[in-house]
Amino acid sequence: MKYLLDTNICIYFLNQNEKIVNKINKTSAADLAVSIISLAELQFGAFNSQKIKNNSKKITAFQEALEIITLTPAITEKYASIKAELHKTGQPVDDFDLLIGATAIVYDLILVTNNQQHFARMKEVQLENWLE
Repeated sequence: MKYLLDTNICIYFLNQNEKIVNKINKTSAADLAVSIISLAELQFGAFNSQKIKNNSKKITAFQEALEIITLTPAITEKYASIKAELHKTGQPVDDFDLLIGATAIVYDLILVTNNQQHFARMKEVQLENWLE
């Protein structure tokens, strides 16, 4: 496994963004993963939409094709240390994003996101933007 897909990249894929669909389809499924946090965000989006059933089906098919990484004590410890460091320097980051970033760090994955500026505050996270 090599890449952790951020929620926004998953959304681009589910909405059939050509660039993201092509890149994901060219990458081995064994090299792709999604955080359980992103899955929760995607499911919220489905339930908050006008097309709940259709969007939920798309998410189910998507999640079945990839590894879903759940939270572990190592991830929560990394999350807490990053949050404390950023809090001390007055650079808060959303808790969900911190958990996703901590997951990428703990599993030594490249985080694929269209929100690089936000995640760049986490010193150890490796980033790529497949939309550029």
